[in-house]
Amino acid sequence: KWETLVVDSNTLATNIPGIFAGGDFVTGPTTIIESIAAARRGAVAIDKYLQKDKSRIVFVEEREEIPHEVVDEILQDVEEEKARIKMPTAPPGERVRDFREIELGFSEEEAREEAKRCLRCDLEK
Repeated sequence: KWETLVVDSNTLATNIPGIFAGGDFVTGPTTIIESIAAARRGAVAIDKYLQKDKSRIVFVEEREEIPHEVVDEILQDVEEEKARIKMPTAPPGERVRDFREIELGFSEEEAREEAKRCLRCDLEK
């Protein structure tokens, strides 16, 4: 359907020795997470190929579940939910005249505050 390349599903190797492919080129349009996973698999496959290791690629889930007590303790240190900082933009009268960026970006202080706001998304309760 997408005129994609056929590869070995475990090694991402093509029918040409030493040539590997992954991501949208193999699957067609998909999510960024699936593309990142394919890149990881491809990197391991290429490393195995260069070392002449013909074993299958196996990934072990390394993520640990955080106990609820630990999450509760960590969340006690978190301030109440902060609203997103509004991105400064160029005035409409100016931005119709050229192709400069509309969003002006955050100051260093605003960027740090915005980053702090988001750093607790890994706590799954």
